[in-house]
Amino acid sequence: MTDAVDVLVVDDEEEIAEFVADVVEMNDLSVGHVSNPDEFLGALHSGIKLVILDLRMPKIDGLHLIPPIAELNPIPAVILMSGVGDTEINEARAKVEAAGVRVAGTLNKPFFAADLEVLLAEIGLISAD
Repeated sequence: MTDAVDVLVVDDEEEIAEFVADVVEMNDLSVGHVSNPDEFLGALHSGIKLVILDLRMPKIDGLHLIPPIAELNPIPAVILMSGVGDTEINEARAKVEAAGVRVAGTLNKPFFAADLEVLLAEIGLISAD
């Protein structure tokens, strides 16, 4: 389900998308996840507070999904995920920020639930315990 969610997860790897969604839900946030660009465009809406975005997917580069995010009002923050390494993530971060979208953090795959929770707390979506 992607209607009226706080957080939207975009990842072609179903196991990772479900893991991220579970962590978000355990922290009392509503979450939806999609695995392809067509679903993404249908799920994107102005109430989303955070998009957790995989950079590399078979059908599309995650960076190509940034322009529709930048058109929202207010613009949600983005967490970039990837298994490609720091250099590519840092380059992507610069491009996303140049498009006017705040990068709230990055996650190198594989990562732990606690890594995501730290970022959720830094954004202010959950309390830091």
